[in-house]
Amino acid sequence: MTSQVSEKAMKSMIETMINTVPPEQIKTLAQTFDIPTVNIWLKHCQENAKKGTNHGFVHQDLVNLIGEKLGFQVTYGKHTSGCDGIWKHDKLSIIIESKANIQWKGTLPETMKFVSEEKADYGLVVSSGFDDEDLNTVKGPTYSPKLRLITTDALCKLASLKNDGVLTTENVKDILIPQESHLLDGIIDLIYGLKEQVSKPKPIEVSPDEQKKLSEVPESIKEYGDVSKAMYIILKQNPTKWFEASELVDEIKKMFPSTFSQMTSPIGWAFPFGGMWLEKKGVIEIKKDQYGNRSYRFKS
Repeated sequence: MTSQVSEKAMKSMIETMINTVPPEQIKTLAQTFDIPTVNIWLKHCQENAKKGTNHGFVHQDLVNLIGEKLGFQVTYGKHTSGCDGIWKHDKLSIIIESKANIQWKGTLPETMKFVSEEKADYGLVVSSGFDDEDLNTVKGPTYSPKLRLITTDALCKLASLKNDGVLTTENVKDILIPQESHLLDGIIDLIYGLKEQVSKPKPIEVSPDEQKKLSEVPESIKEYGDVSKAMYIILKQNPTKWFEASELVDEIKKMFPSTFSQMTSPIGWAFPFGGMWLEKKGVIEIKKDQYGNRSYRFKS
């Protein structure tokens, strides 16, 4: 859980950056953000947006960054004119309007104008929330066929599902574009497609280079499993260092990412037995602290 002090420090850091760093530089920095961090920045912009500040510009760029994380081809909009962004996937084109301030009245006609000018298929307004008046307006005959609303929270959830492999960009497209509300087949097809996507087994593609490296251990160790072989290799490469179990797990994951990505149980669970076998072979040393936590080192 994030402490109140650290949250305050985070908000202070974000505010300082928005006030002192040009939005274009923040946009470049944000490429390294994970989705929860993007969401924190979006909320800060929404809480502090007002005329004369850069909060709205940063919010606009972060919304478009989420579009990239969703797999769309994104054209970032200018900060002072035109639409806020254009997202494309295959033949679909969506106009994006980002509103850091919830007081976005008058946006719908402007969004529809950009949809027409850009010959886009739909418009998507992104904000922190919408009231009943907003929803009733967009349901009207003027906007309903071409326009949808989504909160930044929901957009970040979509991006997380895409990042976790639950959704594809095609799934996201089908969620964002207007669905037929009378004939329900399209909605059922979408839900069924998501089920198929989640239940489909992911192919295991183990790197041949990793397997080759694991096979190059001494003959006396080849009878053991991949975890024991990986332990041996890492420890031998760092012959004077004592590794705690968590450190050794991290190093194994770095060196053999594809080999161990499909393990159903944590790598560390194999350490007590793997370490015991390697210790009996005389190739590693094991020591325990007062709490029984093991550390491992190569035995020269």
